[in-house]
Amino acid sequence: MSEAPPHRPLESFVVGRYRLTRVIGAGGMGSVYEATHTGLGMRVAIKTLKPSLADNTITSTRFLREGIVAAKVRHPHAVTVFDVIEEQGVSYLVMELLDGETLKDLLDREGALDPARAADLLIPVASAVSAAHDEGVVHRDLKPSNIVLARERTGLVTPKVLVFGLSWAADEALPTGDITRSGVVLGTLLYMAPEQVRNARQASAASDQYSLAVILYQAVTGARPFLRETQFDMMNAVVSGQHAAPRAVRPGLSAELEGVIERAMHVDPGLRFPSVHAFARALLPFASPHVQALWAPVFELPSPTFAAPAPVSSLVPVARPARVADAPSSPAAQPPSTAAWLAQSPARAVLIGGAACVACLALGLLIGASSGDPPAEVARPPTAVAPTPPAAPPTPTPTPTPAPVAAPPSPARQVVAPVRPGAARAPVVQQLRLDPAPVAPAAPADAGVYVPRYSSPQFLDRTRQQQLAPAPADERHRGAAP
Repeated sequence: MSEAPPHRPLESFVVGRYRLTRVIGAGGMGSVYEATHTGLGMRVAIKTLKPSLADNTITSTRFLREGIVAAKVRHPHAVTVFDVIEEQGVSYLVMELLDGETLKDLLDREGALDPARAADLLIPVASAVSAAHDEGVVHRDLKPSNIVLARERTGLVTPKVLVFGLSWAADEALPTGDITRSGVVLGTLLYMAPEQVRNARQASAASDQYSLAVILYQAVTGARPFLRETQFDMMNAVVSGQHAAPRAVRPGLSAELEGVIERAMHVDPGLRFPSVHAFARALLPFASPHVQALWAPVFELPSPTFAAPAPVSSLVPVARPARVADAPSSPAAQPPSTAAWLAQSPARAVLIGGAACVACLALGLLIGASSGDPPAEVARPPTAVAPTPPAAPPTPTPTPTPAPVAAPPSPARQVVAPVRPGAARAPVVQQLRLDPAPVAPAAPADAGVYVPRYSSPQFLDRTRQQQLAPAPADERHRGAAP
């Protein structure tokens, strides 16, 4: 496809079954467009060469090889290539559409990153590069601008590697001819390994490890190690390994992390880590705890020991809490007071109050029912009754002799007054007294006279004297026959 004329809208161009919608980016080699599948509605990214380079056989062949090699790498942190399309002598790569920014944009905006954050971003990238190496694919152009921090719909960020344009497969013959000539520098010089600067044919998996270490150096220090004024000085610095130590640029870094970076950036490929997988494994302890827990099984490391939140699913076993008897006694472990227990639930207080009211009502009814005649089955304690002296024999005088009054009972011989029908009884609560000597009731002064049970001694004496006193003359014969 040639570039769209100014008068022709971009939506009118269709590549295969994909309709172009907008330009995502453009560079010296070509452009990247956003496109939509006409049948499925799926949004993708389509990369193509510039028209001036599309007619170049060497450039077009390298571009096609990028799609073929990238399609071999199937990893969640590597961009996915769906298809390669050729129309009218122009090649197109249909790739996964990513929404986010590149690692270069992040470093340019924030500078040096926290070591744990830098490790979190580069460990997934190293895993994707290691997967490419397992497929026999060497990237050879790793740099911050080729790492996209894709933003998912959930808000999470997924680092992904893209642009395998300079890759080649190790199971094929090395590129020959004008595609990759000996002595031609391919890639970005600031991130290239020394052996790749000397000869592009010497690029290997160790070269990708070196590039990842340079990216890590820049992420934790905020500086590029081989930045010089001229390209010649940069090449000499890369080949000789002349760069400042990471801790000299950022003194707060740990010596262990500096050792990992320096080993992966060693000038001799044989003295670096055995593989990118081993490099990522050595970098994992510097990542955040949740990243360590996620990637520890991948690198066959024990899971980190850090405080994890308690499981909330009923399908996950939860440790049984200690028994109450095993727990040490403390003031906080004591049962709450009655007031605190009632304050915890207003309904509980209402129920208890209602029950108390019912109990009081029942008690009142019981008291009212007990105020009548005593039941027959209630036995009263036997008490001794003082004998009444015999009546005096009648005298010839017509005046009747008053009946003698019984002497007041002694404390040891108490007389229980008879209860008349309808008379009020003592309250029930009096039956609950605990004193050993009950109150002595008064004996009746006469058979027809009721003496209160709780009369005072003075009242009894006065009543007895009144009864024993002789009646007046006018009263003696009252009621006698004339």
